[in-house]
Amino acid sequence: MALIAHTARDIHPPGYYLLLHGWLNLVGDTEFALAFFSVTWGVLLIASVFRLTSFLLGDKVALWASGLVTISAYNVWYSQEVRMYTLGACCGVWVVYFALKAWSAKSEPFAWLGYIITATIGLYILYYFGFLLITLNVALILIFYKQFKVSFLKLLLANLAIVILYLPWLPIAWRQATNPPVPPWRSEIPLPMMLIESWSALSYGESVEISQIWLLLMLTLGLFGLGLYAIPSSRWRILLPMLTFAPLAIIIVVPLITHSPLYHVRYMFTYSPFFYIILAATFAWLWDPPMSPFTGGIKGGVIIVLCIIIGNGFSIYQLHTNPRYTSDDFRGAVQFIVEKWRTGDVIIVNAGYTYTAFQYYADSQAWTYSRLTNMDKNHYLDYPVFQTGTVDGLDTLGWGDERSDFYAMSKNETYHALQTVSNMYPRLWLLRSYDTVTDPHGTIRQWLDENTIQYEDHVFAGQSYIRVQGFLSKYPPAPPVQTNINFGDMIILNGFQPPPTHASAGQTIDVVAWWTAHTSLVDESPYAISLKLWDEKGTLAVQHDEWAVGNLYFTPNWKVEHTIRHPMRLILPSTIQAGQYWLDIEMYHSQSGMPLQIVGEDGHVVTLGGISIK
Repeated sequence: MALIAHTARDIHPPGYYLLLHGWLNLVGDTEFALAFFSVTWGVLLIASVFRLTSFLLGDKVALWASGLVTISAYNVWYSQEVRMYTLGACCGVWVVYFALKAWSAKSEPFAWLGYIITATIGLYILYYFGFLLITLNVALILIFYKQFKVSFLKLLLANLAIVILYLPWLPIAWRQATNPPVPPWRSEIPLPMMLIESWSALSYGESVEISQIWLLLMLTLGLFGLGLYAIPSSRWRILLPMLTFAPLAIIIVVPLITHSPLYHVRYMFTYSPFFYIILAATFAWLWDPPMSPFTGGIKGGVIIVLCIIIGNGFSIYQLHTNPRYTSDDFRGAVQFIVEKWRTGDVIIVNAGYTYTAFQYYADSQAWTYSRLTNMDKNHYLDYPVFQTGTVDGLDTLGWGDERSDFYAMSKNETYHALQTVSNMYPRLWLLRSYDTVTDPHGTIRQWLDENTIQYEDHVFAGQSYIRVQGFLSKYPPAPPVQTNINFGDMIILNGFQPPPTHASAGQTIDVVAWWTAHTSLVDESPYAISLKLWDEKGTLAVQHDEWAVGNLYFTPNWKVEHTIRHPMRLILPSTIQAGQYWLDIEMYHSQSGMPLQIVGEDGHVVTLGGISIK
């Protein structure tokens, strides 16, 4: 019930998530298991297309159709996505199959039942499935108009049954459609671009540029026309192109009334099987020399098939090698944050869709999740993760439900919350993903630029522009142990947080140092910091070296007399011997490796404390 309630606060129906939840309960929730669910339906789509095509045009054309689905870069793409599109496409093929079988007296009762079940499942999986159902019903009326009077009542009753089965979700679906609880993310696309992009995706997937394959696109256009000519039944000449492109027409026309764009090229995948069936009719026709108008029909067919294979092969190759089409690397981004996170840090995640990715990959019960605007300034959290809302978003976001992944927050609320976070936590991590949707005017980025010091910036692969950035508070808290140790008359160690007095093998030891640039370091090469753990005999047991602060704020960037808080972590190996140790810190020149001497002392290290290791 919690899953259904959560989905109701989003923008999708719950069917896919319920099925995926059941699947994961059986096989586990690894990334492989998540993706394999889509792969399974992508493979079943091949068999489903064969079955439908065999019913319409015979086994010969069916073999070609299933072969085209197999090599389809479009199918390969969505068979690797943890999304509902391969499942939706399978339901689309079966709903058409059962609807057409229902007009045959031999299997009528079973077919009507199959139509009702697959149509209902499809609607519970994907709202855009409804456009296919509308098209299918109109097509049935057009191509079976002579039988319409006889079958109208049965069709009406079947659709009524679908509506009754969908009634529990219908009010939520209507509310999501007319009053979306999520921020608008689709942009308007010119009609010619929609048509070209859709044709390109149907032909060779989404991982190719139109300029790269325009000749092949012209080829598929010709093959499509030949396929319509080669299809012997006038009914199927009407049905198949309608099922492919009439839903797109609905997607284009509806926004003219609602003023809310519906189009995205991914939705065409649901209707793609019928496109492949038309192309398959062409290949079956070309492979039949007596019927083919070309001399040496088989030879010409081989060349054309090779062109189609090459086009899809090139698209699949780019899908796996071109960074532009790489899947969003949320795993890498979250792991980077988790590895860099230190006590006293806070994590801010920019949107609901990014928030759930962090929860999945962080894989820890220690994190405390809440909205940024719900933060309690009087309650310090050890492992805080805050989710931002949509800055100056509509009040309807999330429908005002505190449990929603999306909510609106004003610019003033945003500024106040960020200031409170900066006052409470000396370091801030920002996980950004496609944040032009939730922060279209860059309010959060602007505030951070003006009120913090950025010290990390890492971009990760994917189309959602995933980025991890680290920021320092300009006013860090005072160190618990205060010192005034001058390294090389350039950098002052103001103080530190000592290590724990007791630890165990395999644990991590966190320490914090407070530094101040005593003089300008602009002309100096960056300095690095070393933590060294020594045993009672004076033997070096563990050493950890790192840049001071981060990759955007090396020592030459430090401002004179500005205090910088720098947390560090030393990992104890599981093989370390029990005993008494002490921990030293030193700063050294990154190029020469020479340590900075302590002014007024004969040495270059500061002992942070003793550690008893069990």
